[in-house]
Order: sequence, then C-alpha cells, then structure tokens
Amino acid sequence: MPVILIVSNGYAEDLVGARIASELVCAGEPDVAAFPMVGPGEPYRRLEVKTVGSRQLMPSGGFARTSLRSALRDLRAGLAGCLHRQVREMRLLSGRVSLTLCVGDVFLLCMCALGRLPRRFLLATAKSEYISGHLPVEAWLMRRLAAAVAARDRLTAESLERRGVRSHFFGNFLMDVIDRSGGPLLRATNERLVCLLPGSRSDFAMNLHDMLLCLEALPASKDVGFVVLLARAPELRDMTAALPSASWSYSPKPDSAETGHAGDLVFAWEKESLRLTVPVVSGRFGDYVHACDLVVGMAGTAVEQAVGMGKPAVTFPGRGAQFTRGFARAQKRLLGDAVCLVESSDPAEVAGEVCDILSDPNRYARMSRAGIERMGQEGAVTKLVEHLRSMGGVADGA
Repeated sequence: MPVILIVSNGYAEDLVGARIASELVCAGEPDVAAFPMVGPGEPYRRLEVKTVGSRQLMPSGGFARTSLRSALRDLRAGLAGCLHRQVREMRLLSGRVSLTLCVGDVFLLCMCALGRLPRRFLLATAKSEYISGHLPVEAWLMRRLAAAVAARDRLTAESLERRGVRSHFFGNFLMDVIDRSGGPLLRATNERLVCLLPGSRSDFAMNLHDMLLCLEALPASKDVGFVVLLARAPELRDMTAALPSASWSYSPKPDSAETGHAGDLVFAWEKESLRLTVPVVSGRFGDYVHACDLVVGMAGTAVEQAVGMGKPAVTFPGRGAQFTRGFARAQKRLLGDAVCLVESSDPAEVAGEVCDILSDPNRYARMSRAGIERMGQEGAVTKLVEHLRSMGGVADGA
C-alpha cells in the first residue's frame, strides 16, 4: 500500500509532523509514516506514528548552520556520513511513497529530492518575510523541487507567489501543537507568574544558568512567582550544572503526573532571611504558559508559541549554539513588539524589563496583541489535510 511519508528535521518540526500524521489517520489515511532526520523523533513515538530511517544526534542539536564552529563540530561527529546514509534510505523507500510532506526548510526539501521521494509538499516553517525572507536560490529550488509550499505566514506566502512558487497559507502550524491538559498547576493565587523557557537542546543547562542569574537581580518580592518549563524529562539530569553559585540548590521530587512537578530550585539571599523557590516542571508547556503572565525565553519554538498565546516575552542572547545573538535578533524581527530583546544580556537589565512590563498595563497589552497578530490562530493542520483531500484525495494530488 502506498505510504504518506512525513520528513522533518528538528524537534518543533517533529511536533508538527506528528500532529499532521494524527490528523491524516483520523481523516481515513491508513498508512502514514515519519522520517525524523534530527533527534530521536519523540513526538512521533508519543502519538504512535511509525518511524523509519536512521538518525544521529549531533553536538549542535540540529543547528549546524548557526555558526562555523557548530558546523565543524557536527562534521567531526559524522554529519556527512549520516546525511549520505539518510539519502540512501530515502531512495529505498521512494517506490512505496505516494506523497512526501517535508516539514522544515529548503535544505530538507533538497534532501528529499536527492532521496527521490515523490510529490514533495514543503511546509516551510523556518523562514519568514518578517525576518529576511527566502533567498532567490531558495525560491528557485522551491519552484523546481516542490509540488507546492505552505508558508508560515500570509506575508511570506504572498511573497513566494509573486516569485512563481505555488504557495499556500493555512495558518501557523506551530500553534496547532500546543497541548493543554487542563490539569492542576503549581501557582499561588496572589502571584503574577513568569515562565522560564531555557530551550530543549544541548544549551539547556547553560541557558538556565544565565536565567537564574537574572532572578538573583530581581528585587525580593512575593508578588511574582516563577516556574522553569522543560520540554523533556532527560534534561533533569543537567539541573545541577545549571546552578550559578552555592546560593542555589536543587531538590528533585517524584514526578507528579498531575502537575509535572519534578523538583525545586531554591535561592537564598545572603543578606536577608528570604528564599526564592522556583518549581521545575517537565512537560505541561501549554497549561503553564496559558496560565502565566510573561515568559523569559532562550528558545525558538517555545517563545513563538508563548507570544502566540498572548504572553509578552523577554529574551537575551545565549552563549551556546542555538540562541545566539543573530538568532535572537532574527526572532525579534519575526515577532516584532511581542518580544523585548535585551542585547546586553545583563542580568539586572533583563530583570528590570520583566518588572517594567508587568507593571505597565499599556506596554503589556501592546506586546500581547503583537504576539497574537504575528503568530495567528490555530487550525493550520486541519486546513492542510482538507486541502490535500479536496484536490482529489491525498493519494491523487497536492
């Protein structure tokens, strides 16, 4: 039986791909498989989507193109051999594939073309006209290699259409993969809640270390509460590496399925008999961000989703491979007034911006509106599946 193959190259892309696979199965498509090219493909496994192909976790966590240093580290770790192996595996699969959904960037589209996977439909999640748009060579490759392209926002879809790319805008796929259980949260009723989003890749411990320094610079107050949100439980192994000083301690707790509470970070002010307790939560991203007032983020997808839910974000450049100064600036251009980017990364300045936004209702409302406008509403996955089926059925045309 012909297979609809979803190929993705990143954790956020895996989330989108898994959601599409689930919707396709619900729409009556019996044979859907996924080829996650970066990482273990956890989102597919959680939804019991069949996965194919091999993959190898690289030092950059999939961000080899953010810097020459990251690219060289990945090459030394065997990136070229891994890509060659994946192309060979795609060619072996190609005869059984009826439709290829490429969730990612133009590089992924090229990989699928080299793998001779047929009828490639690109979900272009990586680039937007709000940042810099697609290069001329990328538009040329889309025209040559993609049956159609789904852009991440209307402005980008219109730009691609003017350049001869068969493009569509169904909505922002990232807003479709925010799960909310509605379960209980760790939150005192008299607190404003700030979520810390340190990312889900190899820079996690370093990012959280820098965020905790920002909390040290905040005035001691009982009016604001904090929670660290982790995407996956394995990151808990690195918690002690994230502690900035002996003033911080981490106490793991038995993971609560109800609240996701995995442990507590505790900071004791030296000159005052005050303690700041910051719960660490594994999973439950949608629930906590929906309930919070603001996020401090050093992540890509998580920050985008948070501002799409109307939550202002404060960001600052990190020291690792992903949330570089260039990445942070690009994200600021993408999300506009929804994000306050502190270029200096100075903890006191970051803390000051958090306090200012929470205390200024007009600024808060302006940032909240901007995020919702830039990210758009959910429903893109359903519209995509409906489009594929309206064109004569998924097996017949895109």
